[in-house]
Amino acid sequence: MKISKRLVNANMMLIFLVIILFQFFIGRLIPLASYSDEILVLILLCIFLHERKLKILSSDIYFIFLCLLVFALGVLSNILSGVTDNFIFVFLDYISIIKTYIIFFLIIRSISSREAKWVLSKLYPISCFYIIVAFLCVIFGYVANISFFFKDETSIRYGLRAYSFIAENASSFGCLIIGLYTVIQAKERKSILNLCAKTAALILLLLTTKGPQIFYVAILIVFHLLHTKKIRIWHIGIVLLLGVVLGRYQIINYFLNENSARFLLAKTAFLIANRYFPLGSGFATFGSDLSRTAYSSLYREYGLSKVYGLSRDYGAYITDNYWPMVLAQLGYIGILAIVLMIHYIYTKVISTKYDNIEIKQSILALLITFLVGSLGAAYFNTSAGVFCFSIVGLILNSNRKQNC
Repeated sequence: MKISKRLVNANMMLIFLVIILFQFFIGRLIPLASYSDEILVLILLCIFLHERKLKILSSDIYFIFLCLLVFALGVLSNILSGVTDNFIFVFLDYISIIKTYIIFFLIIRSISSREAKWVLSKLYPISCFYIIVAFLCVIFGYVANISFFFKDETSIRYGLRAYSFIAENASSFGCLIIGLYTVIQAKERKSILNLCAKTAALILLLLTTKGPQIFYVAILIVFHLLHTKKIRIWHIGIVLLLGVVLGRYQIINYFLNENSARFLLAKTAFLIANRYFPLGSGFATFGSDLSRTAYSSLYREYGLSKVYGLSRDYGAYITDNYWPMVLAQLGYIGILAIVLMIHYIYTKVISTKYDNIEIKQSILALLITFLVGSLGAAYFNTSAGVFCFSIVGLILNSNRKQNC
C-alpha cells in the first residue's frame, strides 16, 4: 500500500509537470489546463497535510510563518484600503503570488528522494525530445518563414525574431528551456544525446532574444570559467559589457523611458506603498492578473488607464511587472517577506550536496536569472516559474541520502 501511494504521488507529479510544460497549447483545447500549476499546489498541499510521519522542522515553521504573514498583510491591506472586497479574487491573487515558493517548499517536504529520482528519470527523455524538436522547428521556421513559432512578430532584436515555439511567448519559452536544461544537467550518465540537447537548449535561449535568458547563458559560462580557474578580470569585463549591450533594450524601456508602462507601474507602486504605508493596497488591486480582470480603481485614480497597455480595453502590460505589484499590494513589510521566501530557497540550494558541481551551477544560474528577469516581468508567479522551481525542488530531493 505504501509503494502504491508513493507511485501515485510520483505519477501525479510527472503528469502535472508535463501539462505545465505544454500548458499554453493544451489550455486552448482544455481550459482547465490553464490552472494546472494552481491545482498542483493544492494537490501537494493535501499530500503534505496527510503525511503523518513527516517531521516538522524549524525551517518549515519559518516558511509557513512567512506564508501566513503574506496572507495576513494582504487581507489587512484590503480591509484598510477598501479598494476591493472580492474575497475570491483576494484569495486567488494570494495563491498566484506565492505559488512558486510554496510549490518548492511542498515538493522538498512532501516528495521523497526515490519519488524525485523517478520523476526526473521520466522527465529526462521528455526534456531532450522537447528541446530537439524545438531546435528543428526554429530552423524550419526561419527557412520556411513560418510565423506560428514567433508569436510576437514585432519583437525583432539583433536582427532576429523572438522564438517562442509552442509557448505563450518567448520569455515563457526561455524559462521552460532553462528548467529542461536543468533536468538534463542532473542526469548522472552523460551521452551524445545529453550534450546535443544541452547545446541546442543554450542556442534556443539565445534565439529568444530576451535579456534574462541570454544572461543565463552568460552566467553558465562565467561559472564554468570560475570552476576551471581559467577566468580573468577581462573575462568578467567582457561578460558585463555584453550584458549591457544585449540588455540595452530592457534597460532603456524598463528603467529609463519615463513613458513606458513598466516605468509608470514602478513609479506608481511607490506612490501606493507610501500612501498606505506600511502596508499596501491589498491583493488583486495593482499589477496582478486579477487586478486587470476587475480593473482596479487605482489605475484610473493614478492616470494609468490612459496609458497604452494599461487601459481597461487593452491591459496587456499590466502584468509585465513583479516587484512593483508586490510593493503596491503588500507594502514594504510584504516585499520583505517575499524576499525572505526567496532567501529560503537560496539557503536550501546552497546547503544541498550535489553529485556534481554543474548541477549546482545551473540551479544558481536559474535563481539569478529569475531575480534579474523579475525586475521587468512577472517571472516568479508564472506557470513557467512553477515548472522551473518544481524541477529545482525535485533535484534537491533527489540528492538527499535518505529516502523519506
